[in-house]
Amino acid sequence: MTGARRVALAWLRPTRRAIDWTPLIVIAAAQLAVGTVLGWRYGEVPGLVQHLAAAGLAASVVLSLHDPARPLLQALPTPLLVRLSHRVVLLLGATAATTAVLVVIVNLQASSPAVQPGLPAALIALIAFGIAVHAAAGPVIDHASELAASAVLLWVGTAVAIPAELVPDAVRFAWLEHPWPTTAAAMGVTLLATTHRSA
Repeated sequence: MTGARRVALAWLRPTRRAIDWTPLIVIAAAQLAVGTVLGWRYGEVPGLVQHLAAAGLAASVVLSLHDPARPLLQALPTPLLVRLSHRVVLLLGATAATTAVLVVIVNLQASSPAVQPGLPAALIALIAFGIAVHAAAGPVIDHASELAASAVLLWVGTAVAIPAELVPDAVRFAWLEHPWPTTAAAMGVTLLATTHRSA
């Protein structure tokens, strides 16, 4: 490995060690158990369960954005967007690998393809939304990751539990029916919230 590449990847090990992987591990294990039982018992995983699973994975990613070292690193010139991006890259990689394993195992148990076609894009939209809430709330409150994870779960819960007469489908299911515009809007909020701010 060249010196330049070594310097470029110097953030990898400390960031990996600083991330709390517990939420992702716990949620993935629970989803594996539920998906295996449903796939074996009924031959499929219901759409509602898949939506809740996507919300759980997205919430676990956002919870792991919490940076306990942030107060100590605020004096450094590292932009907040850079530090956030490092954590997001590692968490998205782990989430992609976890999701692939879950899909393969559940599909082996199910009699038909277990994952809805648009669900991976919806998962990305939910994660992007949670990151945006975390980035916007970070300067204001100490528990931005918990707030962002709750916002993800609340949005999906709203889509499941609240009738269209109270909240239009365009709002309730934007993460599912329009994932890419939702992701783009969330990324815009994240950029606005993190640009020109230190870690």
